[in-house]
Amino acid sequence: MSFAGRLETLEVPALLQTLGAGNSTGRLTLTRLDRHAVIVLREGRVVYAAGGANEETLAGRLLRQRLVSEASLMAALEHQHDGEGYRPLGEVLTEMGLLAAGTLESVVRQRLQELVAELLGWDTGYFRFEPTPAAQGEPEVDLGDFVVKEGVAPMELLMHAMTAIESKADAEAESSRPVATRKEGSDTSPSASQGTDPSPPPPPPRRDSTPTLSESGSYTADFSGEVVLLLLRMASQILSR
Repeated sequence: MSFAGRLETLEVPALLQTLGAGNSTGRLTLTRLDRHAVIVLREGRVVYAAGGANEETLAGRLLRQRLVSEASLMAALEHQHDGEGYRPLGEVLTEMGLLAAGTLESVVRQRLQELVAELLGWDTGYFRFEPTPAAQGEPEVDLGDFVVKEGVAPMELLMHAMTAIESKADAEAESSRPVATRKEGSDTSPSASQGTDPSPPPPPPRRDSTPTLSESGSYTADFSGEVVLLLLRMASQILSR
């Protein structure tokens, strides 16, 4: 059963968590006046995402990050459209040995996290979720560019996105902090007379309650109800800055 509404009444974090907890399969479309985004889920896990402000193809991102040469991409695209049936570009690149599977997954996950981080700032707009019945098989994806075959848990994407937003906010706060300067030969401040370092104090340590990443790159915290409440509280605090 499809459902729709406004982001003012059901925010993106709660929406994704609801679909993940319900093991939903289908297409979530988010729309506002200036842009839109599409997220495809399979059994509650995000397998594909596209849209947003920085929309680009997988080929464009791989070329921009210099992970694959233009000649290799052209060869892969030709192989992709050789008439033997459509396959995602990333799959073709790995089969041809032009890109490591781990590198491909890292690039796709990064794109998914960037899009979710952007969507956390969408406080107005509309959403619609269209479920895909099991009889119809896999939900459709547009060209299949940014696809994670095994899928990513929505809460994991939300946690990574929140960490990125918080780190960016900390960096911006640090860069805007005034720097103490000295007047040559006329500084009579206590710090100058005592020979202490006039530089600003370091930023306070992060809250202990913030989930951390393990060496494998996944969060060690479990996705309990308390974590969901923490996430929503963090989102409200950061997005209100």
